[in-house]
Amino acid sequence: MSLLIDLNSDLGEMPDPLSRQRDIDILSIVSSCNIACGGHAGDEESMRLMIIHAAKNKVRIGAHPSYPDKENFGRQSIQIDAITLRNSLHQQISTIITIAKEESERITYVKPHGALYNDCADDTALAQILVRVIKDTDNGLSIMGLPNSQLEKAAQEHNIGYIAEAFIDRRYTLNSRLQSRSKEGAVITDKEQQRLQTLALIKGHPITTAEGKQISIKAQSLCMHSDSPDALANAEYIRAIIIENNIEIRA
Repeated sequence: MSLLIDLNSDLGEMPDPLSRQRDIDILSIVSSCNIACGGHAGDEESMRLMIIHAAKNKVRIGAHPSYPDKENFGRQSIQIDAITLRNSLHQQISTIITIAKEESERITYVKPHGALYNDCADDTALAQILVRVIKDTDNGLSIMGLPNSQLEKAAQEHNIGYIAEAFIDRRYTLNSRLQSRSKEGAVITDKEQQRLQTLALIKGHPITTAEGKQISIKAQSLCMHSDSPDALANAEYIRAIIIENNIEIRA
């Protein structure tokens, strides 16, 4: 049986025209997209634009909610009470679902952003909040997140589909978590290292952690970040590697 992998990217996060065009171009490469829905970035205009172009490219569409913290781009854990967080997440996901319906499209999964993504991996209560919001908003939605996490466990408890995700350009720690961006080397910029990690993740081979040890990460989807000037070139590079190795890109 031939190998296949889903490629996803976080889109609709930057308001300038160049970034918007880069996101549109990336939609010709990926098979899934996670669209910012107002928590850390994005507005109704950007959501609609990304949905329209995702549909044109037959790309699976996901919601990308965050802590309500645009000031820090959702990349810092914040103190927030459960009710306020639930209300914000419900509003973010509901908004993009409504816009998708207006364009005769459908949101099929939710991938939390930034600090919320990382916190849900090990915080049982937070994972339960997110899963319950998703289930109450649309019980047909799946969840994308780190494998072997509290979020995956909560999804299983509530009979919600789970998409195990790994990162092409992020360094992992020995406990299979993403190394903090505050640490040097947390983002992998070397092309050869990206190539090796991409193929290892797809084939189920071990990858090298920040500590120099070997671990295995279960991955059904690989994320390619879009928030850098060279993001499009990186996406094209990764796609070429995957195709050269006779691996199918498909959601």
